[in-house]
Amino acid sequence: MIDKGLLKLLGKDKKYIYLTVLFMLLGLLGNIMITFYTFSWKVGTRSFVEVKANNSIDYKFIRPYLYTISKDRLPSDVSFSVVKGKRWTDIILLYEAATHKFFSQRLIDILEQFIDLRNKCYPIDIAGAPFKYYTIYNLEELPYYIDPTCTKVVNKRRYFEMIKDYPHLFTVKDSNLRICTQEVKQAIEKAKLTNIEFDEIYGVTKDECDALGLQLREKEM
Repeated sequence: MIDKGLLKLLGKDKKYIYLTVLFMLLGLLGNIMITFYTFSWKVGTRSFVEVKANNSIDYKFIRPYLYTISKDRLPSDVSFSVVKGKRWTDIILLYEAATHKFFSQRLIDILEQFIDLRNKCYPIDIAGAPFKYYTIYNLEELPYYIDPTCTKVVNKRRYFEMIKDYPHLFTVKDSNLRICTQEVKQAIEKAKLTNIEFDEIYGVTKDECDALGLQLREKEM
């Protein structure tokens, strides 16, 4: 609370105090949450390529290798072929499960401007692909929260517990999300990559999680 006597004494200078307090409040509000973005395939995009493992390799075999938190790479003899679609976009899907995606060389080149991907991605062998595609793995994972009071089934507001030095690309626990900073999002949009859609997710501190009444998200995987 600002002392009124002090304001009277300061006269014309009191407007600067009001401005200072306003900026402080805005700064505090800005620290409540920081917006990050998940990126995935664009729902509704038609005829983009979907692929499936060759040689009748069962999806259950390759599935553990394709999660964002996986520490292991697919065996080198696993390859893929197109089973649906004709459009080679910057994100394509695994036919059996849309949660698993492959990413174009163009997208990887952009991500590498912000993060060292030498142990975060590797190329996938896809028959007939016009350029290289990669899978992203071994990402740092952070605690994942939701607002239990939100009644929306789709696009619930999502949160994660933010660390001090967060990377430009990471995931959250018990999910297969790929999350990037606003800088990465802007670079992808500027490059006009295809078949990519962003959704907001919010970084908050542990104290803010408690204050907002957030709960840990149950497994999506």
